[in-house]
Order: sequence, then C-alpha cells, then structure tokens
Amino acid sequence: MLRTPASLRRLSLAVSSKAFDPQAGLASVGTAALLRSATVMSALRLPGGTAIAQSTLQAATTSSVAASLVGAAAEGRFVGGATLEDAKRTAAALAEDGIATIVDHGVEEADDVQLELARKRQLVAAAGGLTVPIKPTAVADGAMLRALADLIQQAPEPDAARLDGELVTQLSEEHRKHFDDAVEGLVRLARDAEAAGGALLLDAEMTDLQPAVDRLFLSALEAWAADADRAFATYAAVWKSTSEFCYF
Repeated sequence: MLRTPASLRRLSLAVSSKAFDPQAGLASVGTAALLRSATVMSALRLPGGTAIAQSTLQAATTSSVAASLVGAAAEGRFVGGATLEDAKRTAAALAEDGIATIVDHGVEEADDVQLELARKRQLVAAAGGLTVPIKPTAVADGAMLRALADLIQQAPEPDAARLDGELVTQLSEEHRKHFDDAVEGLVRLARDAEAAGGALLLDAEMTDLQPAVDRLFLSALEAWAADADRAFATYAAVWKSTSEFCYF
C-alpha cells in the first residue's frame, strides 16, 4: 500500500535520554488544531531536542505569534515520543480519531546503504503495521542517483526518459549494480511491510536528484507488482520543478 504524504501525519521520534510525553506536552498548548496537525520542528531529532520542544511549546501557550510559528514549522508532524513503542501508542490513540500516521526515525543520506536497509527492515518489522517512510538517498548509492539524474536531465525528453527507464542501461557497470541493489532492497522492504500489515511511504522530495528517484521508485514498484496480482496507488511526480503534477 502506498499513501500520499498529504493523507498522513508524521510521527517523529525524539532522540533524547529523557522520556518525553508528547500527549502532555502538546495538550499544554491547549489548541486542538495544533495537537492534531503539528509538533515542534526537526530539532527533535537531535540530542537536546526534547528541551527545545518543551520550551517552544511553553512559549506557544502565552504567545499567539509563537503558536503560529510552531504550527507553520511543523505542519503535518506529531512527536511520537522517544522510542518506537511510544510512537506506536501515540499512533493507536490518533487512529481512534481517524488520523493516519507514519513513523519516522529516518536517515537523510546513509554512508552504508546495506546497513541502513537492514536497519529499515528491523523498523518495518517492529512498527506493528504502521507506515514507514523511505528516503531514496538512504537506501541507494548517492553517486549512482547523481549519474542517473544527469543522464535523464540531458535527454531530449527528460520526462519521457525517466518513465521508460532506458537510460539506466547507460550507467556504468558499478552504478547499474547499485541501482539493481537499491530496487531489490526496496522490494524486500515492501514485502516485509506487507507481511507486517503495514506500508511503505516512498518519500521523494523536490531536489535535483528527483528524476533518478522517480525512476528508482517506479522500478521498485514494477518489480514488487510483478510477482503477484497487485495494484499500487498513484505515484505523483512534479515535472520540471513546476506546480503541475503527473499521476500514473
């Protein structure tokens, strides 16, 4: 199952040595809209992030400007807690209110792709059916993605090039192996998520690597669907950094 980011709330895990009670912390703001749609920024991923969150939330209780900034900076996010078990409990509570979530303790770019894939497999297995986002740069070789993105962008019809996948064959032998390894790893993660009753969110962002990311994710979806009678949901891509979306 593939969901669009707009339909989900992101549960971030706060990296901290101290326990953090997200329900109590956000409830202290006293704003239902903020409780449902926001938490406090990416600082929560860093040591000391919990203290930053608590201070910011406290400021938001007395300042409408601070509350507005918190909401704008953290739209669509919600702190799930310091551990995966915290996030699962928070997700269950939000699900009772009809709020779907993903659980995110992601890596933007991995030095060791195979180690990160193994870590993601453990997270998918332990997430208890929650949706887990996958960053392409965390599970695929960065140099390969750069080379493929350059080939696609230099093609006469870049949008067509990313769809048909032909340019993958023009990569070096090493980069083709990295591409195949990334596809295989993503398919393995998809099967793990399916077996656990969960889902993956293919977390593609608007960067100059996007053409290669689109091709990688489409190849993974095609491979995942090939061995069974599966249908997958819409994959959306932004063409040429415009606001126009192409769905297929």
